[in-house]
Amino acid sequence: MKLLCSDYDGTIKPYNNLFFIKKENILKKNINAINDFISSGNIFNITTGRDSEDIMQELALYDIKYSYLTTYNGRVIFDEKNNLLYKKTLEKEFLKELKKVIEFYVTNDDLSIFDYHSITDILDDAIVIYIYSNNLSLIEETKELSKYYPDIIVKSDLRNKRIKITTDINKSDGIKKLLELLPSIDINDVYTIGDAKNDIHMLKDYNGYKLIDNKVGFFNDCNVTTSLNRLIKKLK
Repeated sequence: MKLLCSDYDGTIKPYNNLFFIKKENILKKNINAINDFISSGNIFNITTGRDSEDIMQELALYDIKYSYLTTYNGRVIFDEKNNLLYKKTLEKEFLKELKKVIEFYVTNDDLSIFDYHSITDILDDAIVIYIYSNNLSLIEETKELSKYYPDIIVKSDLRNKRIKITTDINKSDGIKKLLELLPSIDINDVYTIGDAKNDIHMLKDYNGYKLIDNKVGFFNDCNVTTSLNRLIKKLK
């Protein structure tokens, strides 16, 4: 039994190059290969940076099957029936302190909170928080607060007047957590495929394959493949 963890955008579903998609019909071939991989007794995990609600709607639209679904770049895991198995929220103590900062500087219209499913008003269960403000004091106070919580990452985008707050987790960490739920899977039987920068950790830490037409060309210590369906044929 093998575990294959695949990125979605640009890997399962090609980017919007309509001529290329029509010519090669890559998405349909990938879907057929995924179905064949699962029906052969293997485990297929989709791992994406998207939020859960967004990706679930698209997977349902294209009728793409999976054994597990990992969203928010490894922070949330669902099974094939979309039951929540794992979520990595921001630390409670950090959120308590952040609340004080937010209440002082930010109005509700300037705040976006994402829980394990999608956007929410509940700060206590936050996976990702976006604060929109051009107030430099707010940015500095939030960054200063994060210094006391090594698991927290604060990124400021001054051009778009935005702060992103999340945990220090990547897709490889998500796979590690998934393997805790699948103790029968040997690490040597874990394969990964992706095309972008947020895939690098999982490509490096497991049997990684990057797409030849990809955005991770600077990462050379990796196998290559032309498509997901070709990799699945190779694994079978």
